[in-house]
Amino acid sequence: MTEQQIKWKVVGRLTRESIEEHRKRVGMKMRPSGNYRAVNQWAHWDRISAYADKMGDPNPLWHDQEYAKKTRYGRIPAPPGYLPGGGIIQGLPGVQVMVGGVSYEFYKPVLEGDRMTHETTFADLEEKGSAFSALWLIEHYESLYYNQRGELFAKGRSQMLRWERTDMDEGLRRTDKARSTIMPHPWTEEELRQIEEEVLADFEHIRGSNPRYWEDVSEGETLPDLVRGPRRYTDSVAEGTAGSIVRSGALGLLEMRRHPGYALWHPESGAYEKIELIHWNKLLAKQMHYAHAYDYGMVRAGNAKTVLTSWMGDDGWLKKHSAQVRRVVYISDVIRVKSQITKKYIDEDGEHCVDIEQNVVNQRGDNVLPVQATVALPSREKGTWPVSIRVPR
Repeated sequence: MTEQQIKWKVVGRLTRESIEEHRKRVGMKMRPSGNYRAVNQWAHWDRISAYADKMGDPNPLWHDQEYAKKTRYGRIPAPPGYLPGGGIIQGLPGVQVMVGGVSYEFYKPVLEGDRMTHETTFADLEEKGSAFSALWLIEHYESLYYNQRGELFAKGRSQMLRWERTDMDEGLRRTDKARSTIMPHPWTEEELRQIEEEVLADFEHIRGSNPRYWEDVSEGETLPDLVRGPRRYTDSVAEGTAGSIVRSGALGLLEMRRHPGYALWHPESGAYEKIELIHWNKLLAKQMHYAHAYDYGMVRAGNAKTVLTSWMGDDGWLKKHSAQVRRVVYISDVIRVKSQITKKYIDEDGEHCVDIEQNVVNQRGDNVLPVQATVALPSREKGTWPVSIRVPR
């Protein structure tokens, strides 16, 4: 069985004609169609807890109803990443797509019992060239998220990257140092034991009900690292079902027929499969010229948010979070989320804030996800509580 036996149903090209036709879509509202429905439209306790489980976030605020009742939320809130919808893939059939980055502003909490809707606009289309590919595109999207009361609770901006699949081999050869390393990474038993202890330290870093006051933090202060890995296939399966709907049977077949550019014939199943399989199938990843199967980029952004929500405690509020995807994280890789306070100030809303720079770094020293974030903290001197002013009365 060879890699060459994998066959794409559709292979697209970036021609001047196809780009200009795609550009005509700019300004369009992205409406659900067919059998599509957004994931995470309802904030039920079991769904919120399952989402946190799949994202590997042990904070009791997302899991324990009795615990949450005693907080300023009064009931289970959803983690910041719990949003309806997901990455937009539209137009240019057979042209490769990857998330390039996502930025969010959070205004109100999503609480148990809330229903959410979103409006997404195809805002802009950029043409780029780099060492990876002489021509690739950035699709810009703007999303507004509302609750059942019509209140705007979050605003998002995202970028999707598009390039020809035929460019993958040369592009990755020039830019991905993992292509010249051993895969899977050859961890020793001693290294694995140490990594496991660092991963389990997640539980120790949860601030919880003990307020972290603005007066007690300082510029230059570092936050505890979050460690994930070695990355497993089961991580991809869990994360893939946390933020998207994976269909089987007639529904899965209908979806591939409607979007043939996502489908390929796979020799290991003898059937057509969705491109999403690249996150847990080495044969497909090698066909795409990657060193191994790899992660979902926005999961790393979720890991970075976990650092912040654990550190700030139940009384802090994540106001802004902006992440840019750089390279991929492969099966067997280990990542560390490193965070530092870069600025401490009172913002234009009168809130006591800190800006935090985060970098997600793999064992090869690659910064695979730089992040800029803003957190509002309670003030001991002023008696302000950022969660209280956002919870509906």
